[in-house]
Amino acid sequence: MTSTPADIDGVLTALRQQAMALDTVDRPAAAHLHEQFLPQVSIYARALLRAGYPASVFFSRDFTNDTGQIVNQGRAEPCSGA
Repeated sequence: MTSTPADIDGVLTALRQQAMALDTVDRPAAAHLHEQFLPQVSIYARALLRAGYPASVFFSRDFTNDTGQIVNQGRAEPCSGA
């Protein structure tokens, strides 16, 4: 898929419009979009482009999918040699 930064802007614009449409219908959902979701997605898009990735990476589930965080908070047992 060939995408441009304008395509990313289109997605962000659609999300902003959806948030505004929800303002009078579902204030908690609108607040979530305005205060949590949009800032994160906007920063992510900006970071990808600044790092030199093509705009298509923004739309790539394989690139974007976060499989979670593995954290060893000092509770893991050390492995004995294998």
